Amino acid sequence: MSETPQVTVLIPTPLRRFTGGEARVDASGSTVASLLDDLEIRHPGLKERIFESDGQIRRFVNIFVNGENVREHEGANTAVKSGDEIGIIPAMAGGSLSPLACPLRFSSQPQCGIRLSIMPAAKRLASAAA
Repeated sequence: MSETPQVTVLIPTPLRRFTGGEARVDASGSTVASLLDDLEIRHPGLKERIFESDGQIRRFVNIFVNGENVREHEGANTAVKSGDEIGIIPAMAGGSLSPLACPLRFSSQPQCGIRLSIMPAAKRLASAAA
């Protein structure tokens, strides 16, 4: 008899209202999809924010298993194992800057009043949840 894997899921700030404010929750499942089914039972309303009605991951949501984007593997069918860390990262968009008014360069120095961070979103979420 095999045991269903227990994994830790990092919950981004906009979805924490479904987890009672928790940044990390435990869940069980052998794939990303089954893991999200388990999370939906424990935290109703969460799954519909992550998956389309056809079971596909919403295009503006990225899911990482141990730092690897599931879109580069099997998508929602990506296997998970006990001890894995799952990160749910909503895409960030918005704002506007004219490239003529302020040409942006990758730098840690403020440019036009904006400080750019080139640290990957998954690492920022992990450090915030710690």
